[in-house]
Amino acid sequence: MLSTKTDDIKRRLFYYSMAGPPGFEPGISGSNPEHHYLYFDFDSEGNIGIARDEAKQFIQYLRDRFSCDSVVVFSGCKGYNVIVLLNKPVSYDVYRVLWLTLTSPFTFHTPDSKVLDPWRVHRIPYTYNVKPGRRRLTRILKSDFTPMRSEDFSWENYGPLKLNNVKIYRIEVDLPKVKVIYDSSNQVRESLPGKIEDFADCNLVPPCIRNVVEAMVKSGELDHYQRMALALYLKWVDFTINDVVEFSENTLRTLTKE
Repeated sequence: MLSTKTDDIKRRLFYYSMAGPPGFEPGISGSNPEHHYLYFDFDSEGNIGIARDEAKQFIQYLRDRFSCDSVVVFSGCKGYNVIVLLNKPVSYDVYRVLWLTLTSPFTFHTPDSKVLDPWRVHRIPYTYNVKPGRRRLTRILKSDFTPMRSEDFSWENYGPLKLNNVKIYRIEVDLPKVKVIYDSSNQVRESLPGKIEDFADCNLVPPCIRNVVEAMVKSGELDHYQRMALALYLKWVDFTINDVVEFSENTLRTLTKE
């Protein structure tokens, strides 16, 4: 029997926040969780073979360059998840930099950068990926991308990425100081009219708003976008809702009398 959506989410959060590699102690603390793995999602709606080839290339690169092993998961539908364990938990800021650094040498088309959302829920292996019209099992794969039985999986078979092997350069640049070439703070400024109907003849008001006010005063007929633009502008220049309603009622009352 399929679980409810809420139960499914709770299980995923528990799995990925508590079940780390051997010897790992969870580092979840309030609104600033720590991450003990990197998560990459290779998806291709039209051709899953492209996602598989790019995932394989990425995994081989990590193995050759950093001597780490990746957990490969078939998402059940259109792609593959690549999970890279870390030798120690990191903050989200470091997680994001690592993710971008490791993918930067490639011009892949299938990685989904939405996984950089720190609150994105990751799918648990050996649960069902349910989409409209289809229901597929999510499975961990062996290194040759063939299915692995859940009882054969162990974190101990995967060497983590050692953070000191990843070189990240931080460049600090002194921004130029802002040079003031004109200061209008001491200039006397004209004020907007106190009545909305006078906006039609005020040069301080943008021409488009002047035209809308003039049309309202003369005909009382404005389309939806004119009414919306006028209301937003009047709010921006500190007129209240009551001011706008009163202006509309007085204008329509005047036109009716005429």
